[in-house]
Amino acid sequence: SRLVRRSLISEVTFVPRISDPLSSLIAGLNQSDIPPLGGYVLSTAKPLATVALARPTEDAVDPILAHWQVGLGKTVAFASGMWLRWGRQWAAWPGFSKLWAQVVRWVSRQQPGAAFDVATSVQGGKARVRIDALDKNAEVINFMSIEGVVVDPKNRAQRLTLTQTGPGRYEAEFDAREVGSYVMNLAYRIGRGPDAQRGTLQTGVSVSFSPEYRELSANEALLEDLVRRTGGNVLGEIEQAAARLFDPSGLPRAEIRRTIWEDLVRLMLVLFLIDVAIRRIAIDPVKIAKRLRQRIAEMAGAPRPEQAAATLGALKGTREKLRDEMKGPAPDAAARFEAREEQLRSTEELARALDGASELEKPVVARPTRKAPPSSESDFTSRLLKAKRRARDQMGRTEDAGDAGQSSG
Repeated sequence: SRLVRRSLISEVTFVPRISDPLSSLIAGLNQSDIPPLGGYVLSTAKPLATVALARPTEDAVDPILAHWQVGLGKTVAFASGMWLRWGRQWAAWPGFSKLWAQVVRWVSRQQPGAAFDVATSVQGGKARVRIDALDKNAEVINFMSIEGVVVDPKNRAQRLTLTQTGPGRYEAEFDAREVGSYVMNLAYRIGRGPDAQRGTLQTGVSVSFSPEYRELSANEALLEDLVRRTGGNVLGEIEQAAARLFDPSGLPRAEIRRTIWEDLVRLMLVLFLIDVAIRRIAIDPVKIAKRLRQRIAEMAGAPRPEQAAATLGALKGTREKLRDEMKGPAPDAAARFEAREEQLRSTEELARALDGASELEKPVVARPTRKAPPSSESDFTSRLLKAKRRARDQMGRTEDAGDAGQSSG
């Protein structure tokens, strides 16, 4: 959006000022000879436009006569007019016809005042344009300015500037890898100032197919050069070539060098993440190993730790109960001691078997607060043997007393 602070038509009497003395539209005109105008239309000049006449104001410099060239097009804008109302004095001005003759001459298409030999070629995906410039006297033209635009087959435009590479020769190149026509519009300028000559050139180049299709036979010179550069082999007839086609004997070993810093950086990042994870996450290798062993044992069919612990606890309770019962044996309990001894022995063997089977699956738990037995296993066994001997001695004494009674009777 634009905020308009004043009217777009200004009807005031003013004298246009020469803004660009080098403009070819006002060549030969003097500031003192320019008559006043009675009004104009407010406008803004384009950034690349040349303002020949203007009216300076407090807000800005309003263009009156401006011209510019974009590509092959030329445009002239005159912000005043209506000769009976605004330009009555301009119509009677002697320089009026000269001014408009120069405007028409500049804006119309001009025939080149020099001979240009334009040549184009395509090689290796690059298009090259060459211009040889000669004047009317067949002398080379140096220090020309040639710029233009290239339009590719997909209607994409790119800037093109030709550089002088020799006496009167100007060259430039651009990418031409796509099949189709490339159109070039070039604008040239000879000299500088108001006497400079300007004109345009149109040329183009066509890429119809890949250049390799032009070769109808083998390029033996190129193949021999490749063999010499790479150390390869030249295959002979078709029969011999089929047998030697994939034979690597005699060929040098191919080596490719590559940088490894990118791989090292990736490895460093992975190690850095692992280090951060170890530092931030509490990982217990012992617990992980136990869980892994437990999982392997479960897959092998071993009982779960809960079941093994429950069975082992029940067996240990039975063993403790038997121990408590055997602390005070009666004199007539020899046979019962023997039975209990066998039962205790089988119970202990079963407990040891379960201890060995569930050693891998046994969870790490706190020991029970039950007080341990005051004596070891060896003491317990010795006490059993002593009780057994006492029972046998008592039974023997009882039998002797019975025999003595029978004798006395």
